[in-house]
Amino acid sequence: MNNVVWAVHPCDNTDIGPASNWGNLRFINSGYANPSDVINNGLSQEIMENLIAAAQDFNPAKDFLLIAGDHLQLMQMSFLLAERNKPYTVLRWDRHANGYYPVHMVFSRTPYPLQRRDDRARVAIPVNKMFER
Repeated sequence: MNNVVWAVHPCDNTDIGPASNWGNLRFINSGYANPSDVINNGLSQEIMENLIAAAQDFNPAKDFLLIAGDHLQLMQMSFLLAERNKPYTVLRWDRHANGYYPVHMVFSRTPYPLQRRDDRARVAIPVNKMFER
């Protein structure tokens, strides 16, 4: 099995062992982004460099992103993967099954799954009329 399960960091209070059923666990960073790791309203350079390298190494055809751990790092990693504009798969915990299951994430420049209505469906409302009662 050459699949990789990418985890943003080891989780102290969560047993992520069952994720190894989907592939080899690989940790991107060593732990949570502490307040001292958030610089100028963003993650530190070290954390970002590790996330960027992981996103570049991530193979969307066979790898998984584990939904566990630091939300800031998960959001940034999700954004980096979405920037590639290729579908990828995350692993989400199911407490009833006591294990992880895959969820396919699709990102595109066009709305999905709903289609946008064409201009004929729009009704012009004058701005000054919007707030009248």
